[in-house]
Amino acid sequence: AAGADATEKERQFESALAANDQDALAEDDIAYIHALQNPFDYAQRENWALCDLDRPATAEGFDIFYIYPTLCKHRDSPLMDCRDPAMRAKAAAFAAAQTRGDFGDKVRVFAPLVRQVEFDRCLALLRSEPSVPLATLPGHNDARAAFRYFLRHCRPAGRPYVLLGHSQGAMNLFAALRYTDEATVKDGFVAAYLPGMPLKAEHIRDAFATRGIGPAQGAGDVGVIAIWQTQKADAENPLFASPGGYGINPLNWRTDATPAPASANLGTIFYDWRRPEAGLKRQAGFCGAVFDPGKGALLVDLPADSDYDFHGILGRGSFHTWDVWLFGRNLAANAEERVAAWRAKKW
Repeated sequence: AAGADATEKERQFESALAANDQDALAEDDIAYIHALQNPFDYAQRENWALCDLDRPATAEGFDIFYIYPTLCKHRDSPLMDCRDPAMRAKAAAFAAAQTRGDFGDKVRVFAPLVRQVEFDRCLALLRSEPSVPLATLPGHNDARAAFRYFLRHCRPAGRPYVLLGHSQGAMNLFAALRYTDEATVKDGFVAAYLPGMPLKAEHIRDAFATRGIGPAQGAGDVGVIAIWQTQKADAENPLFASPGGYGINPLNWRTDATPAPASANLGTIFYDWRRPEAGLKRQAGFCGAVFDPGKGALLVDLPADSDYDFHGILGRGSFHTWDVWLFGRNLAANAEERVAAWRAKKW
């Protein structure tokens, strides 16, 4: 139960859990409900992929609360096994690559381990589009618990922070932010970068109607959520397509069809998760991009049937798995710009 201090949004969340508990207990459902009934204790360091609590919170810096995308593919396990040393190492390496790799020493990173749905079941959910799938609730619940712990015990009061997550990680973060009313712009929430999560602008506004959080409209607004879905102009059946959906171009931070040339790309990150010890490679000017409001997609000219579109698994010409990597340096630079704008308001 949410307890005596539960907000109305938290009670709604608990109601959603209770409603799904009435589902027929298929084998996967049992695993999901068991996870919900046995939440992680984020006071324990073992439940974090990265936790910079021991690093000093410098006056000019800020914090990043990060959740990784889907990393697990396992036929016999519906949820990521966060006790598996290999999965823990993969999550930590991924988190470090997408945060410390470009943000540097100015930030402290807090990346909880969350029990996400494994890859094949994720694909099935995307194709069936259930309204409140039970499978996603353990990850959302873990994310919310970790986020609340971060706000209450890891971050000095008033210190600015940003959220960063991709795909399923973005969905976990959206749920955590939505159901944590204490996360406010005045208290330090600067921006959430949630690429790979299709949403309409009105859905974002409705979800945060009482807290002044909305879709980003430019490079320097604060208290915002920034989203994009990357694909070719002629992508075929991209799973993350969002016709008419909200999006912003991370190369020029515009929501219209103004193109950004490759010269605007400060650095694409190349990372091999199979060989994390090889480190990161960067290339400035790798690609340009233009946002198509009708398609709700960020259009990039890269080859299909390649590593860039995951060989068509998510739709031919869908560059979903590259949503963050393609624009890594621009994302980091923009986070610094928004944090500076937040500080200038002198809350």
